[in-house]
Amino acid sequence: MKKILNLLIKYSEEDYKIFNSSLIPTIDKNSFLGVRIPNIRKIAKQLSLDEKNLFLSEIPHEYFEENILHAILINEISDFDKCIYELDKFLPFVDNWSVCDTLKCNVLTLNMNKFYKYIVSCVKSKYVYKVRFAFVMMLKHFINSDYFFECNKLALDYKCDDYYINMSIAWYFSYALIYRYNETIYIFEENLLSKFVHNKSISKACDSYRLSNEIKDYLRGLRIK
Repeated sequence: MKKILNLLIKYSEEDYKIFNSSLIPTIDKNSFLGVRIPNIRKIAKQLSLDEKNLFLSEIPHEYFEENILHAILINEISDFDKCIYELDKFLPFVDNWSVCDTLKCNVLTLNMNKFYKYIVSCVKSKYVYKVRFAFVMMLKHFINSDYFFECNKLALDYKCDDYYINMSIAWYFSYALIYRYNETIYIFEENLLSKFVHNKSISKACDSYRLSNEIKDYLRGLRIK
């Protein structure tokens, strides 16, 4: 929509464009406008329901910030099935970690059984960021759920060489260590993860103030050399 693009351009900052594009090297620098997230949220609030629905139907988008706005609009959806419908349309076009991780989809927690089944389907996807989405949703919504052990198995069984997927798995296991330490530590004591995911999980967990220094020292001693 031209109206939305004009609003994004209105808030664009060249210096921020340069900075933000440096954080996301997997996409063309020319696809950035340089709009800060608070301003994208401000634009989302200005749109009518019809404008939001029209924008959600217009994919793929040209600019990074359009994809961020798309993710924010999906987060606003209050109907479970509509959220899944919009995710299925959008996720194949997600091409970077930032847009992927902007998705929160809190409405899906209203039915954790269906949500978990959707996560399982995403893990089987051929699309990198649909898989990453699954693991990010697991750490955001499933660590303290009844599906924690099932999620652990999904993450343990998934093997690939993609950096951004493996980082999301490491992020997931760092949360598992922080919030479910006693039920997670065996994974690291028995070296059940790849070296990269194992060590990254420990590093991220040790950045948390929630773990004691004693536990952090023990975890550092479990790093794979």
